[in-house]
Order: sequence, then C-alpha cells, then structure tokens
Amino acid sequence: MSFYLKIFLSSITIFLFFTPFLFAAEPITIELKPPSSFTAPLCPIPLWKNLSVIWEGVKDKRSVAEVGQIKKGDQQIPVVSKPDLSQIFEPAIKNVLISCGMTLVSKGDENTLHLSSQINEFEVKLDPKFFTTKRIAKSRLAFTATRPLQTINAEVGYEIESKKFWHSSEKQMKEILDELLVKTLEQIPLSKTLKELK
Repeated sequence: MSFYLKIFLSSITIFLFFTPFLFAAEPITIELKPPSSFTAPLCPIPLWKNLSVIWEGVKDKRSVAEVGQIKKGDQQIPVVSKPDLSQIFEPAIKNVLISCGMTLVSKGDENTLHLSSQINEFEVKLDPKFFTTKRIAKSRLAFTATRPLQTINAEVGYEIESKKFWHSSEKQMKEILDELLVKTLEQIPLSKTLKELK
C-alpha cells in the first residue's frame, strides 16, 4: 500500500469518527412555567404562620443541562428548558413558600432562618420498548435551612411513569415536564422536615 493511500484512508477514518460530533443535532428548547394559580390549593391553612426567612435562592447542581431526549430517526436529540431550570424554580418556590405562610426578608437578626434550595435531578429518561416508549420523569430538590448552631436538611421529589406511542414529540415531552414541575413544587409543603421549620 502506497504512502499516499495510507494517508487517504487514515483521513477517511478520522472523518467518519468525528462526523457524529460535527453534525450533532442542536438541542430542542422547551418552555416551562407552572400555572399562575397552582399555589392556591396548596395551603388552605398557612403552615409557617409568618415565619421570617432570608431566602438565598436556587442553584442548579445537575451534572448536565438537558431535561430529557427526544428520539428522531436514529438520533437522540437533547432537550433543554427555557429559561434555565434554576430561573424556573426560583420564583415558583418563592410563591409556594409565601402562599404557605413564610415571609421572605432580605435582612434579619442572628436568629433569622436562612433558606436555600438546589436542583439535584429533573429529567425525563426514555426506555424504548417494542412500539412504545416508557418515560420515567424524576425530580429531586434539596433544601437547607440554617441559623447559628443549627442546620436542617430536607429533600423533596416526584416520579412519573408514562407510556406513549413510539413516536416522541415535543408536545408529549412538554406535557410530562410541566406535570413533573408542578408535582415537584406540590411536595414542598408536604415535607415533614420543612413543615417543622420555626
């Protein structure tokens, strides 16, 4: 085999190896937002009775930005949320806390509780089956409440199992993600640990 033929074949091999990366599909963006009235039935009686809390926000601690994948042809196309997941949960969690009796303040004394949250999991995983696709949507939020000499940790989450036809669509994905978002937020006032904050 000639020297130039070897170089040509090597070039073809390298090109074929990198082709999937060069032509990878752009992520699909799905807009997520909980319904404006979803907090109304959560706490008919306030849980925290004007407990003053310094809210320190939400951080996204997931290892990847995608919230799922949609299969199109032979490709699994990543799905990302719009806006970023932390920006979706930030106002939504605050609405839940306020609706259930907390008073969020920017300053307090040394005994004022500091509360923060982080997103550890929020995605739809696809499990292909014959003619159907089983989707398992899972979420996990962690909460940390602190004051001098006291740290309280709590975790809430939700899981949904759904079977749809083999064809995956953005509409189906949005429906599952929307449901997961609302169901996750509904778990906050149900947490025994968070209920006991005072």
